[in-house]
Formats: sequence, C-alpha cells, structure tokens
Amino acid sequence: MRPICFFPFTRMTPDQARTMGGFFEAFKVLSLDRSEFSQSHYSDLVDSGRLEPVAVDEARAAALEAQVHAFKDWAAIHRGNEKNLKALIREKTWLKDENGVAAIQSQIRSGGAFPAPEEEVPQGDPLLVLRFAEILDMENKTIRNSLQAMDENNAALFAELKGELEDKSGLSGAEDWAAGVEAKMDPLAEMNPGQIEERIRAWCAVAGEAGCLDPEGDCTVLATTSSGVMDYLAANSDRMINGLDIDSIKVHEHGCGQREEWLGKISNSLEEIVSGNSAVWPEEKNDVGCSCPAGGIRVCSFPGGDLNKTFNIPGRQLIVCLVKLNS
Repeated sequence: MRPICFFPFTRMTPDQARTMGGFFEAFKVLSLDRSEFSQSHYSDLVDSGRLEPVAVDEARAAALEAQVHAFKDWAAIHRGNEKNLKALIREKTWLKDENGVAAIQSQIRSGGAFPAPEEEVPQGDPLLVLRFAEILDMENKTIRNSLQAMDENNAALFAELKGELEDKSGLSGAEDWAAGVEAKMDPLAEMNPGQIEERIRAWCAVAGEAGCLDPEGDCTVLATTSSGVMDYLAANSDRMINGLDIDSIKVHEHGCGQREEWLGKISNSLEEIVSGNSAVWPEEKNDVGCSCPAGGIRVCSFPGGDLNKTFNIPGRQLIVCLVKLNS
C-alpha cells in the first residue's frame, strides 16, 4: 500500500487513531510532541509499526514551546484591554526572552515604549500556526465536552424529577462522562475557508520539512477524518475526480480474519484512482459473525497540480481519503 499521511492535524485522538488503523495497515502522523504517542492509547499501533510518528526537529520544537508560552503569558496581561495591546505590539509580536512578562509589566507600569528586539520574529511561521491550531482544537474539545456533560446531566435530572428514571445507577457525573466520551465533532466544520486554508498550508510546509511527504514521489496520499477538509478541497479545485464514495461498509479491524483481504481492496482502489480511474469496489462477502464496525470512505483525486502548487505538495496529483467509523 502507498504511504499514507494523517492530514492536516498534528494531534490524533484515540478515536481518530482507531479510524485510521481500521482503514490502513500503516500510516504516518506529523507530531509536534515526541512524547504524545508513548501513551497507552497508541502503544499497539506504534509498537507494531502501523503508526509512525514523524516529529519536527527537537530543538525547533523546544523553541516553539518557549515562543508559545511567552506569547500566552504576554497576551494574558492585556486581557480585556485590546487598545493597549495594539498600541504596545505595533502590529508585531515580540517573543524574545528580554521581552518576558516581567519586562512587559515594568514597561506598562512606567508608561515606557515597548523595547524593539534585535531581530524581528518571522511572520506567519507555519510551525507556530500549527501549534496554535492544535491548542485551539484542544480548548474547543474541552468546551464541547463540558457543555455536552452539562446537557446530559440536566436531561437526567429533569427525567428523574419527572419520575421517568427508575434506575439511577446508570447515571454518571459530568466529570466522568466528559472524560469517557470522545468528541465526535469535526474541528474544522465551523471554520471559514481562510482558516482551513491557513491550516493546510502550515501543515504541508511543516510536513514537507519533517519528511512526511516524499519529494520524489509522483503522488501524495493524504488521509483525513475531517469532512470540512474534503469539502474545502472540493470547493476550491477546478478539477476533481470522485474515485470512490461508500457511505456504509464493514471496516475489518486488526485481528479480524478478513483484514488482509480488506486491506487489499483499499490498496487496489487507491492504485486505480492514482491511475486516473474510478475504483470498483468488489461485492462484500457474508460477514455474519464479524463484530467489526461499519464506516465510510471517500477518495478524491485532484489532478493537474493546482492544489499541489497552492500548498507546495510534491507530485503530479493529490489523492485525499476521507475515512470515518459509523459505530
């Protein structure tokens, strides 16, 4: 099977890992945190070689975290005072050690001008864009889980007060419920096209630098669990071939007896689409007794190099797979 890259995220939830592991024998994930994939959720995938984390340069990653912490600390000082913040930054962001929180606080109290750095911080650093996108995703997920937990508890409370619940033992607290439920919402579904494009551009730049993408290859295969990404690409490409689109199909996971045949079907379909054809999915065998979940897959080809050029992706065409588990 061709190399597969998880796209365009740098953090993978256990739910996304299961989805990717269901459809592909092996895949790469661009990671900004080398320790992330040492967690137990990913140990089987990593130890078996099915998941390959591709990390950015360690020194650069450390410098990135220092920038992020400095920026967040600095921004926290000006919370609620946008006018003062704009006056101080002069439309530039200083992330130098000499401009730490203490120095900034001192300048604010004295009314002095903000000191200029010796060197300007490059604007639009793709690594910085990705890191803040990652932070945004995590914060939004926490908020969604908290709101969903509150709704769940409110519904359970009203049901209990109305006498509709006979057994209260099945109710869980908001904290347990939020911790045990993986947010299913697509993090890019509510973003505008400009935000999605910025994230894709940043991911492609960092992935290319880290070695996720093969500069000599004639095709790039990217896999995503985000329908927002596929919708964006489809809407912004003048040529697109919908090579495969199956909304509900049995996904034979690792350990299933039909797994090898299943992977062969995926691989053959990708090769057909890379060759410029639409994939023909073979008729499914009787899967009685198979407890594997159902899912969906859509594979689109974007030929002509338009998107490749826009996002600086090597190759003559771009292949994007959208995968999901329905259960």
